[in-house]
Amino acid sequence: MVVVSNTSPLSNLAIIGRLGLLRDQFGAVLVPVAVRQELSKLSHNAAANLLDVAFADGWPRVTSLRQTAPGEVSDGLHPGESEALGLALEQRADWVLLDDGDARRRAAQLQLRFIGVLGVLLRAKKEGQIALLREEIRRLREEARFFVARALETELLTAVG
Repeated sequence: MVVVSNTSPLSNLAIIGRLGLLRDQFGAVLVPVAVRQELSKLSHNAAANLLDVAFADGWPRVTSLRQTAPGEVSDGLHPGESEALGLALEQRADWVLLDDGDARRRAAQLQLRFIGVLGVLLRAKKEGQIALLREEIRRLREEARFFVARALETELLTAVG
């Protein structure tokens, strides 16, 4: 399975101590250079350390694009999002990990399958990797300052009973 990640899923899962869920669910994850650069600026020390260990272990693999993402891929997106989508296209990725709404809309236009941090947590709950989805969402909000609409939270919690 080929999986490419943008910054947000990696950083937010690292902040709440759940970075390993990506490895458990997807194995190796490809990370474009711009995303690695963004992650190197993460101000959350514990999360930065978890990411450094993961990169040293080699399961998130920094991968350069063969060519710059074309304008129809990158217009209006941040460098990490643009490179993640470009790399996903180049590698014919099975999944691209994205949280930003604009990037997700572009992924849909490009017919790329995507999942975000909440989708990863939902899968983790269904697979028995985490005990309480509600607690993980609370930690995302409080520790990572990740926005989750209450209606979406209710929908996710209903989905897992």
